[in-house]
Amino acid sequence: MDNIIKYSEKIAKDRYSGSSEIIRKFLQKLSECNPTREQMCKSFDILIDAHPDMTIFKSIYKILCNVPEDGISTASQEILNSLEFAPVKI
Repeated sequence: MDNIIKYSEKIAKDRYSGSSEIIRKFLQKLSECNPTREQMCKSFDILIDAHPDMTIFKSIYKILCNVPEDGISTASQEILNSLEFAPVKI
């Protein structure tokens, strides 16, 4: 499960991708690994510290904080799906 924290540290170093690409990668990994709330919070802290201007991290973090711990992976996948289909809906 700590792999989500290591993954967050890895993508926090990405200085070339935009916020949408980074959050997509992160949400995909989050949806696959079934993290604890503590792991999710630590992962978001890493990303927010590394990219403080990317407000999407803070917004999604607030949403996921209100999800029961056993629903974090499912909610992450749902948010990812929403992000991917947003351009089509627009």
